[in-house]
Amino acid sequence: MKPAVVVTGAAFVVAPVFLLAGLATGILSDRPSFDFDGEPLVWFLIVYPVCEEVVFRGVIQRSLLGWAPMRRGMAGVSIANLLTSLLFTGIHFWSHDVLLALLVFLPSLIFGYCYEMTRWLTIAIGLHVWYNLIALFWVWP
Repeated sequence: MKPAVVVTGAAFVVAPVFLLAGLATGILSDRPSFDFDGEPLVWFLIVYPVCEEVVFRGVIQRSLLGWAPMRRGMAGVSIANLLTSLLFTGIHFWSHDVLLALLVFLPSLIFGYCYEMTRWLTIAIGLHVWYNLIALFWVWP
């Protein structure tokens, strides 16, 4: 089996495991304030993940990967992925409370890693949709 398939499959399993572990340990016992303000779920589950992944993985991370030093990194995380994930997390401070914005960082690294392993933007989009769906179980009022 190809490593990219294994990594991507594992990434799909990690989301509910993170949520359950966080709830079981009490780390995620306080729900963040997240108000949909009548926003249709299709935006949260489809439109945002597609747009964000096209911009952050498809444009920013791919552009950074075109520069050789950005492909270096540690533990399989390239500098391009790290910088893209920091920017992605930073943007989430605009519309989320601090805890929710910070919790975006690790999934962003996972989306970027899977994108780099496969070079398929659809994998990053699919993961992002899945993580948002799992997040609904925590943030839904």
